Amino acid sequence: MNREVGGLGHDPKTEPIEAHMEKNNPYCFDDQTVAQAEQMMLNAKVGEIPVVTREKLLVGTINIEAIAQGRRRRERLEPLNPAPESATIGCSIPLLHNE
Repeated sequence: MNREVGGLGHDPKTEPIEAHMEKNNPYCFDDQTVAQAEQMMLNAKVGEIPVVTREKLLVGTINIEAIAQGRRRRERLEPLNPAPESATIGCSIPLLHNE
């Protein structure tokens, strides 16, 4: 993934990520579910994808390891109440921001 937006002083709140992405890179929206993001990564055979708003502004990234860690944490804390697969990215696990 090209990290140009987050690393060179661009404001991710106003700089569309499309201008800095390589062609055909997978990405997900911040209102999609974790399960959808995970499936996109598996389909594209990548371990990390950018998370963008519907206006295509960068919010952060999500990766397979963060999803797995979130699952393990939930299993330890709530073994009888697993999180729904419909949980959205923004509320179920922390995003990994480029800083």
